[in-house]
Amino acid sequence: MSNSLTPRRRSALALALGSAVFLLGAVALKAWLTPAPITGPATGLPTAKVVLNGHPYTVELARTRTEKAQGFMHRDHLPDDRGMLFLGDRPQPISFWMKNTLFPLDIIFLDDQWKVVDLHQNVPPCQADPCPSYPSSRPATHVLEINGGQAEQLGVTPGVALSVPQELN
Repeated sequence: MSNSLTPRRRSALALALGSAVFLLGAVALKAWLTPAPITGPATGLPTAKVVLNGHPYTVELARTRTEKAQGFMHRDHLPDDRGMLFLGDRPQPISFWMKNTLFPLDIIFLDDQWKVVDLHQNVPPCQADPCPSYPSSRPATHVLEINGGQAEQLGVTPGVALSVPQELN
């Protein structure tokens, strides 16, 4: 039985197979290098129940510099009853950015008595440097992040208090 492939066809087939293998390898490498979106509180951060203007939230507590830097990066969504509370130890100027955050957020700055001192609403995601900063206009101690647009729906304005569990006071 003779081989029916001509040298020219064998070269074309080898080139096609080599290209397919290269393409599959490139796709696999990109998938391996791209962080997978986190879809919920899979961070291992502790949570607490808080109430903002009558609306209950379960919030992840970001206490360390690393936890605060990570925030909601690379998550693909946030349930409406969830948020993140960034805990501080003293009033100071605070600025946030939306680097690698995939959905809009409301950034709510709170004083040491858990009262809103400032907020930025519906802050858009940022995927490319440089990302804009969103500073508090007054010193703040803590920051609450919730889905973009919720603060307006709840009527959150400066002076509104966040109810927190006793262990956070």
